[in-house]
Amino acid sequence: MRPRSRWTVYRTSNPQIATVAPDGLVTAKRKGIVFITAVNEGASTVAQVNVSPDDTLTTVTGIVLTTNGAPAIGATITIVGLGLSGTSGADGRFSIPNVPSGLGSISLRIYFLDAGAPFVATVSNLTPVAGGATDAGTITLAPARARAYVSNNGDNTVSVISLDTLDVVATIPVGRSPAFLDVAPDGSRVYVVNAFGSTNAISVIDTATETAIATIPVGNAPSQLAISRDGARLYVTESGANSISVIDTVSNLVVRTVGTPPLPSAIAFHPVRNEIWVGFANPGTVLQVRSADDLAILASRTEFSYLYASTDFAFLPDGSEAFGAEGCGFCGRFHRISGNFTNGSIDIPERNILYDNRGAALAAAVNPISRVAYLAKLGQNGGSHRVVEFSNSVRRTLTFPAPPRDLAVTPDGTRLFVAVQGTQGFVSVIDTATFSQTATISVGKSPSGIAIWEPAAHVAALAIDENRSRSVPPRIAFRILDAGTPELQLSAQPGVVYVIEASTDLTHWTVVTTTIATDGSITFVDPEGGSHGCRFYRARSLK
Repeated sequence: MRPRSRWTVYRTSNPQIATVAPDGLVTAKRKGIVFITAVNEGASTVAQVNVSPDDTLTTVTGIVLTTNGAPAIGATITIVGLGLSGTSGADGRFSIPNVPSGLGSISLRIYFLDAGAPFVATVSNLTPVAGGATDAGTITLAPARARAYVSNNGDNTVSVISLDTLDVVATIPVGRSPAFLDVAPDGSRVYVVNAFGSTNAISVIDTATETAIATIPVGNAPSQLAISRDGARLYVTESGANSISVIDTVSNLVVRTVGTPPLPSAIAFHPVRNEIWVGFANPGTVLQVRSADDLAILASRTEFSYLYASTDFAFLPDGSEAFGAEGCGFCGRFHRISGNFTNGSIDIPERNILYDNRGAALAAAVNPISRVAYLAKLGQNGGSHRVVEFSNSVRRTLTFPAPPRDLAVTPDGTRLFVAVQGTQGFVSVIDTATFSQTATISVGKSPSGIAIWEPAAHVAALAIDENRSRSVPPRIAFRILDAGTPELQLSAQPGVVYVIEASTDLTHWTVVTTTIATDGSITFVDPEGGSHGCRFYRARSLK
């Protein structure tokens, strides 16, 4: 890596693996993976470097077949954690050259779209053949299935719910006191925080077999976790150890731990930028933003009257704002937190949402289409267990017989799933249009967390207004057509020209169309959108 100007500053995520000189020269120290960050006038870029001195490289090969045994043409094969990938050819074969053989076993994730329907597969623990071919053999794809995963704190299980039938299709034993959980971006793994007792671990579920396949020891009293967009890293807050641990999802090992202020609790990955946002359950440092690459502190907020996000974060899809849940006993409340920071400072546009001294704030979620927030509160001091739909124009409430411990919204924004705690817990399914309950699903004892994965969730959209004085800021949403093709719907200022761009990595953007919002709305179908494993869109208004 060479500097572009003398004002560029470089840093390494782990100097024990590789160092970087002031002029950008990287020097290998020992085997491992390191991230080199270059910062110039506030802009930054990150490069992953796979360090394996004196290593003989290998070529990873294999064949990808569809469920009926035909070659899968154009499947994307990703080597987990190494930033390397390839595509299968007309005969289903793939070859990924120049793969390090000295960094341990190799795992693959495969994604394929067939007539708009997604198919997936995983291959784990391949032993690399130095100087030769590491053959993954014949890989048969399976349909990607829409699922909700519910952690049952009272019986140490995870319930798996089909989003198509709303039936519990599997119950998976995990570690003690499962609480927070989340799903890998490709849907292949579920990671569960075993929060209390002597466990102090993360359970790993293989979604293809619907079994727990690994347990990862972490620091004392883990609270929550966040998953990087490529699924290669987990970030775990450890409130009992005052630390954050980083887990490599290929090896399922903790690769780094950094100290934090007291009681790190809520944690979330920023929807657009490569940042982790951390909320603390202790006065003093109450919010931090850290680089996901090297965990450097980018911004923070110090206060003694508010905790802001001691129990949960929920970002708007474009990352411009987040709703933070502050537990606070009877005085539970929510806050709007700016998703951008200036000179290392985090702004709070609105405080004390639902501040009524009648129950703790439990969870928050945001509808990715309407941008409406859903806020869950515990019923105490005469209050009721409830979920409130919150926006500038709407505030509707649903009450429950037991605490609504966690919330999850489907990617199309049509359904809200609520994990309702109790000896016989259940999941409430809410129609977001009418804000009414349409179904209940019995799960295990004391459900504490819920997460959703759908194949259609591989598309995300955001809008950027280049002229903040406009009376109508742009809003962009999407839906997946029957053929698997994304349709974008843009609400914007009439007569203004907008550029719609697409990306697969949030770094390299391609213009797909330029159009005018003649009547205040634009509808655009991307014919190539269904051929990508992951696709991001943004709309920019021209000045």
